[in-house]
Amino acid sequence: MDTVTLRRLHVLLFIEVGSRRVHSGGITTNPTGAWSTQAARNLLMRLDPSFRFVVHDGAGQCSGTFDTVFTAVRMTAITTPPRAPKANAFAERWVRTVRHELLGRTLVWNERQLRGLLIEYIDHYNSCRPDRSLNQRAPNDQNIVEIESGRTVQRHTTCGGLINEYRTAHARRAANTWRSDSDEFSTPSGCRAGSSGDGDSVVVGNRPWSSLGEVAQIVDSG
Repeated sequence: MDTVTLRRLHVLLFIEVGSRRVHSGGITTNPTGAWSTQAARNLLMRLDPSFRFVVHDGAGQCSGTFDTVFTAVRMTAITTPPRAPKANAFAERWVRTVRHELLGRTLVWNERQLRGLLIEYIDHYNSCRPDRSLNQRAPNDQNIVEIESGRTVQRHTTCGGLINEYRTAHARRAANTWRSDSDEFSTPSGCRAGSSGDGDSVVVGNRPWSSLGEVAQIVDSG
């Protein structure tokens, strides 16, 4: 992501392909191999260790030590062919989504602002944004309950007012989901279709948002 002051920021992201759940790995102006390796360690501290593969491109940030972090927990590291974005389709699709819904609609001044926006957007994406590949559920949703006629629906904004979330009145947020005693419902404006796929996986991406860059992907083929 290029800021207004022409400073380039790089973002590391992880996506669980099966659930489409996104994790942030961090933001830096200097994405070295050591930085990516530490971000991988941080991820594994909060990630379910049942995943079997990590797929990434041949960028220098995804060094041998980066792979070692995952192979140490019995994941197989796979490097995608050069110039093959479809090999990392889930990460590429998520990058397009966040550009379309957030980064393409705001001016970013510094790393602190970008971090705040991405934290809010990832929380919105995981908890509230319907995904067509998940039958219109958000990644953290377990069930979808139809709203009864006559129920009051309230609109709430996130990401500096760029995105709307809708939920029934008197709902409360718990376990990363908008909930009430009898139902849960939320949807943002401008829903986008996600890629489809089978199995549980995680996608990792490390790239400048303003151009094609380095992306990695973790996959569990079952």
